[in-house]
This record gives sequence, structure tokens and C-alpha cells, in this order.
Amino acid sequence: MAQHTQPADIERASMAIITEELSARGIVVPQEHAAVVLRVIHATADFDYAENLHFTPDAVRLGVEALAGGAPIVTDTNMALAGVSKQGLEKFSSSAYCYMADPVIAALARAHSITRAAASMLYAAECHPGAVFAIGNAPTALLTLTQRIRDGLRPACLLDLSMWGRARSRFFLSVRRAACLQSPLWGAREAAA
Repeated sequence: MAQHTQPADIERASMAIITEELSARGIVVPQEHAAVVLRVIHATADFDYAENLHFTPDAVRLGVEALAGGAPIVTDTNMALAGVSKQGLEKFSSSAYCYMADPVIAALARAHSITRAAASMLYAAECHPGAVFAIGNAPTALLTLTQRIRDGLRPACLLDLSMWGRARSRFFLSVRRAACLQSPLWGAREAAA
């Protein structure tokens, strides 16, 4: 096996391994989704995502256009925020935010008897209505965004990798007010969540 010492070499080798494994499994990812699916598998080492990510029409294109236009990214966890590429943000003159640990959000949550996740999404929706929202953990973040979309919020894109995505998928797929990427978590993942 070749020794890789540069991050770009390691990433290229990883993507080649993922592509080879998908081919060996007989999985064909639509070209318009390939970059996202490969990146998710790269981040998680979970090949099931090749078959259980769901995209609304043009979700990837609209998300990429939003990011290229400088749309900010809002996450529901600081861990997700830490995973956002700083180089990518710089390239697109964008920014990324997570308000979960903000003392103002904690006070807002207490004052309204809601979770910090819900309070952070309410705040983010007001500050960054055209953002790319990335939800991976907090169900009340997703539920809050769902209500805000019903009320007219138009995020650039919603990346829903939460367990709750399956419960909300019909809403997102029918409304199409935002480009969406969803991952319903099936079987053992649901039980573990």
C-alpha cells in the first residue's frame, strides 16, 4: 500500500476506496448526488448512506449555489460546526454558526421553556433566514425549523441527518420551500439513537 503523508493524497485515496467499495456492492450513486454521498461516507465510514440519503430535486445544485453565493451555514451542534471546512468558508466568503452554547440562547430557552436547540434555531432563522441549515442531532432544532418553514422561512438548503428526518420527510418533500437532503435512520441506528 502506498504511503500517504499529505492530506490531499489521503483524501484522494479515501475517495478512491469508497468509490471502489460502492462499485463492489453494486451501488450506483446518481452523479448529481455523488459528491455529497462520498463526503458523507468519508466522514462517517458508513456505506449505508449511499442508499439511504434522500434528496429533493436540485438539492445539491441549490445548496452549492447558495454556498457559492456566500450563504452562511448554521448547525445544531458545535461538533458539526467544527467539521465545517474553514478553507471552504474562506473560498466562498461565507461563515458558519452554532448558537447552542451562547449564553443569550440559554437565557432565551429558559425564559420561554424551550430547549436550547429550539431557541438557537429561532435565533438563527431570524439572523440568517437564507442560510444552509445542517441538523444532525437535535430533534427540537429540526421541529423548530419545520414550523418556521411552514410559517414562511426560506432557507437556502436544509441538511437533515437526524433520526427525526424520517418523521418529517413527507412535509419537506411536499413543501419544497427549501432544498433538502435527508437521512432516515433505520433499524439499529434508530434503536441506538
